[in-house]
Amino acid sequence: MRSEYIVVKTHHTDREGERFGYGIALMSYGEEGIVELDLFADVSSQREDLVRLAKECNDLALAPMHLRDVVEDFIA
Repeated sequence: MRSEYIVVKTHHTDREGERFGYGIALMSYGEEGIVELDLFADVSSQREDLVRLAKECNDLALAPMHLRDVVEDFIA
């Protein structure tokens, strides 16, 4: 089983109009297919910031149990 942190894009429409948000998900690739293990949606409106965060998580082989702390630190 292989896992990977990826950037996810969400679309929102409200009274103020249309906007997109970006988040991070942990995906698992294995015999069962592709499974989403964790997701933090709409963390930032800046895609590039989340691309860097996902790359760093992958490069460091971040343990899934630490993702919430990393996202909270990123937002702060």
